[in-house]
Amino acid sequence: MKNPSVYIRNQVIANVLVNFFIAYYLSKHALENLSYIPFEAPAHDPFHPNMAGDLLVGTFIMGVVLTLVITILTRMQLNTGNIDVGSIIRNSTKTETETAGKIKAVTTNKTIVKEDVWIERLPTHLFLRALVIGFMASLLMAFPVVAILDTLKIHALSANTYVFVHAIYCSLASAVLTVVVCKRAMLDSPRHSSAGALE
Repeated sequence: MKNPSVYIRNQVIANVLVNFFIAYYLSKHALENLSYIPFEAPAHDPFHPNMAGDLLVGTFIMGVVLTLVITILTRMQLNTGNIDVGSIIRNSTKTETETAGKIKAVTTNKTIVKEDVWIERLPTHLFLRALVIGFMASLLMAFPVVAILDTLKIHALSANTYVFVHAIYCSLASAVLTVVVCKRAMLDSPRHSSAGALE
């Protein structure tokens, strides 16, 4: 049974490598006929490749896709008992609801380690969670990069330079997203209560 930290580390390494090469080769293919990439699309051609739009929209899409894929893979590992989630849980309590003297339902409440409590607030529904994480990634990672580029008045980059810089950005962003998605997925597996809950 794998330690959660080891599992997350392996996922991070794999996603950093995969996303670097995917971003590099997709961008290289899509931009091969361009000599430079502007900061924003020209007014007369709003769909022209540009750094701001690529970073904001691309990060959102990456957040959604990674959330869906990594969550499904992590749940599969948890359901087969390959990951010990006990070490990431701070406490677990069971609440019994009684009706006419009979137990109607038993609810297990799990809380992860203190520094990651905010992760618990991510939606339970997978697709909604993917949308939220995608939006957060675009807002908290891509937007600051776009703002920095604008502040530094970087109005364009050569296509080759942008392809490489974009690939680096995607690999780093995927590392952060992988950690968040893995930790959240470990909280909603059906086996979670039996695999690692503290009675």
